[in-house]
Amino acid sequence: MTEIELLEDRIKIIDRRSAEIEARVTRLNKPGDYEVQELQTEQNVLAGHRAVAAAQLRELRGDFDQAERARKAAALARRDALRAARTKAIERQCYVTAEHFEQLRDYRSARNWRLQALDARRQAEWEIH
Repeated sequence: MTEIELLEDRIKIIDRRSAEIEARVTRLNKPGDYEVQELQTEQNVLAGHRAVAAAQLRELRGDFDQAERARKAAALARRDALRAARTKAIERQCYVTAEHFEQLRDYRSARNWRLQALDARRQAEWEIH
């Protein structure tokens, strides 16, 4: 089975169980009863799982409306801008710290800080993912 088929099956199972719960809650007709509360909790959890599966299905199929595509593109651009700014800040701090150690004549630490600036992009990507 493909991932799309798996998600479609998952949604069908969730819908079937939600309908069963709805019928049982209606049949019990006991607001505030422990069993009813548990069934409603299960129904809420299932609704969350269904929303996640539906979103994954839309993503796999590419069923996005224009507003959702624009929102995703804006979020991606914002994240990239934050990453670039954070990378520059980390590099700048590494070089400032290296200069400080050079003034103290601690050349080994200065060299280590300059080398650490090479990992600035990786660190920024780890911080902003």
